[in-house]
Order: sequence, then C-alpha cells, then structure tokens
Amino acid sequence: MELLSWLNELNESGTLPMKACKVTIIPCVQPLLDLLSSSPSSAFLNTRSLSAQIESLWKWLEMGREWALNADRFQQAAIEICAQITMSDFENFLSTEFSLRFLFGAKGCSTDAKLRYEKLTALVNALAEKARISE
Repeated sequence: MELLSWLNELNESGTLPMKACKVTIIPCVQPLLDLLSSSPSSAFLNTRSLSAQIESLWKWLEMGREWALNADRFQQAAIEICAQITMSDFENFLSTEFSLRFLFGAKGCSTDAKLRYEKLTALVNALAEKARISE
C-alpha cells in the first residue's frame, strides 16, 4: 500500500518522496518480469490495443528514468541501511559457505573438496535423470 502511494505521488508531481529512499526498487524491470513470466498479465501483450501497450511501457520507462536520475541518492540510502545489517556467511544465501551447508550439511561441509565434488556430481546426475524420466 505504501508503494502505491509513492507511485501515485511520483506520477502526479514527478518527484519521489524522501521517505521512499529507504527501499531501492527498479521499476523499469517490472515490464520485463511480466513479459518473461509464465503467465503474463500485462497490457504489453494486449494485441488488441497498441496504444495501451505503448502508454503502459512509456509510464514504466518514465519511472525508470526518474529512478536512474536519483540513483546516487538511492545508493547512499541503501548503503546507510545495509551498514546497519550484519550477516554471517552462513546466513547469506549467495555465499559459498551457505551453499556448502545447504547441499551437504554441517558435516559434509567440512569434508574433503574432492569428496564434495563427487557428491555434487552425483546430485546433478540424479537431477538430470529425474528430468529425463519426467519428459
């Protein structure tokens, strides 16, 4: 609901409210996400009305431009927010340590790298076999 009020204010005044800086969102990605989804709901694919497609895309591009123009301000706000957050490697799902613990467990994480590689190869082969069976 809060995002909707910010978007309305952005559409009406052309400026983003200062409180919107606490979360960084890139609205120009939304049309792409909608188009690439398995069940798009966007007006972009409404082939009956070309003007609706163009108007919708134009609004997203204008919003994306506004965000790009204020990128430095948003980046600074994100840095301030992220500086307050402390996260260990075991909580960060992008870290190697998290992936190792997720795939192999605490004991498997500390085993030899060659053994981990063999287990990962077996896991990938099992997934590939299941994919072939389901076809």
